[in-house]
Amino acid sequence: MKLSTFLIVSTLGRMPGTYLLTVQGASLRSQDYATTVLVAVISVVLVLLGYLYKDRFVHRMKSKAG
Repeated sequence: MKLSTFLIVSTLGRMPGTYLLTVQGASLRSQDYATTVLVAVISVVLVLLGYLYKDRFVHRMKSKAG
């Protein structure tokens, strides 16, 4: 993989997580606990879905690449 491709993919891949952590931290700081819990629940659901469907996703990416 070329360096430029790696940098683009890794930067785009980290943006959603960084955004969610920023929103969660800001809501916790402002004592908006409902938003904090909502963001935490959304994060857990997304991680769980990613874990459950990782094999299907990897298989699909490999079939498109080759």
